[in-house]
Amino acid sequence: MASEQLAWSGRDWRMPVWLWVGLATMFVSALHIIIDFGVGLFDLHGTL
Repeated sequence: MASEQLAWSGRDWRMPVWLWVGLATMFVSALHIIIDFGVGLFDLHGTL
């Protein structure tokens, strides 16, 4: 038996909550890294 929650309807395209949370987390972390580089928190000069 197929679960109705997992069924995809062509007119109603909804992503699961866990996927939204994952995408939001990745966006915030990437934004945080970009801001850190922008304000000079990570020194790009010298040896790595």
